[in-house]
Amino acid sequence: MECRVVFGSNEIEYSVKFSKRKTLVIKVCPAGNIEVLAPVDTTIAAIEQRVCRRAQWIIRQQNYFKELG
Repeated sequence: MECRVVFGSNEIEYSVKFSKRKTLVIKVCPAGNIEVLAPVDTTIAAIEQRVCRRAQWIIRQQNYFKELG
């Protein structure tokens, strides 16, 4: 499932995968794409809230990988 949130002037696009897990994890891949792995019963609103809360870290990680590029 593809989703996006707006954080300031940045738009963060991420993919969501639901699985049998207990915690939600956000991964920023070296290519710059973002993957969210979430427990099956997690709502989209809860995922969006977590992504917004971690937005600064996500943007920082994407910029880091761009510099390595």
